[in-house]
Amino acid sequence: MRIKFVQTSPACPEQYEAFDEAGDQVGYLRLRHGWFRVDFPQHSGDTIYEAHPSGDGSFDDEERSFFLQQAFNAIERKLSRTEDAKHSWYIVEDDELESFVIETPGR
Repeated sequence: MRIKFVQTSPACPEQYEAFDEAGDQVGYLRLRHGWFRVDFPQHSGDTIYEAHPSGDGSFDDEERSFFLQQAFNAIERKLSRTEDAKHSWYIVEDDELESFVIETPGR
């Protein structure tokens, strides 16, 4: 399973929207005032993960990968995918969005 994290704000708050391989939104990630949360499937949905990283309005560089991986894990659990699927997440910068194409097998 692959989930695309699109950063919608770099700081104060640092936030992302998460999309599955079909292009459906499956998460909203936000770090503000030292509180990181993941809502499913979008903003104001069910909060499925919460944490209190060191960063206040943005992650410290050394903690970003850890907490984004935790967000991926929470979304994956919520989607109830199988464990044998290929797992990864990645960030797409705003200037890359136009060139990004979601490939869906069998279409």
